[in-house]
Amino acid sequence: MNKIDKTLIDRAAKCGDFKNVSEVTQGIKRTMQDSKNWGSISDDKKEALDMIAHKIGRLLSGDSDHIDSWHDIAGYSKLIERDLDSDLIDSIEKVIEAREEELSRIDLVAIEDAVNEDMEYERMDIIARNGNDGLHYEPVKLQ
Repeated sequence: MNKIDKTLIDRAAKCGDFKNVSEVTQGIKRTMQDSKNWGSISDDKKEALDMIAHKIGRLLSGDSDHIDSWHDIAGYSKLIERDLDSDLIDSIEKVIEAREEELSRIDLVAIEDAVNEDMEYERMDIIARNGNDGLHYEPVKLQ
């Protein structure tokens, strides 16, 4: 028996009959592709879902205790989760940058407002207070 035949026999024992795996997997994929959001999902998410469908097809057609298939499903999900976490971190960093820029503009306005009639400057600073409807900035005199 050659190496490929041995691999095919081993896979059939763990994953089930290839034709059955194909039917189950393609049924899952058709259902996903017919869903209303399929067209708006990014390629990496589609690929992860396709690979997960393939692993589910194997689990339903072969050995449902085959830990590698469960591990692979978790791995494909983790790849997408990491990408989404990265997007979230990028969004948070953009908000922080915008707030820092906003604080700089507010600081300049507070300095301009602190100029009295004699053109003397009072030293001012900005404090941020987090209220129910977001951050509020107030100039305060430094001591």
